[in-house]
Amino acid sequence: LIVFSDDGAYLERVAHPRHMVCKRYEVTVARELAEADMKHMVEGIADEGEVLKVISVERMGGNRYMFKLNEGKKREIRRLCRACGAPVLKLKRVALGALELGNLKSGAHRELSAEEVEKSLIPG
Repeated sequence: LIVFSDDGAYLERVAHPRHMVCKRYEVTVARELAEADMKHMVEGIADEGEVLKVISVERMGGNRYMFKLNEGKKREIRRLCRACGAPVLKLKRVALGALELGNLKSGAHRELSAEEVEKSLIPG
């Protein structure tokens, strides 16, 4: 799920952490994460002079997880997983606020309705 816009105020609202607009990602990693790994990700992991952390990490089965965060630091999920020794194999953003990707095919695009734009701004 990637949203393109020329509305700077909108982009600031969905991107800046103070607005608490959460992003959810389906993530497949090279090995199962231990409970301790997931706890560290929520508490915060220092990497390259920054503290990286997520709001939550939930098991989806096997090596698949749902990550929820409200910041978007450079390659944040990949860096967190690498720090835990579980490199990311696949990463897909599936929600922005209350707006969900749904069944839109990879590479496809469409315009959002006014209602969907509002959904993307709902804090989570």
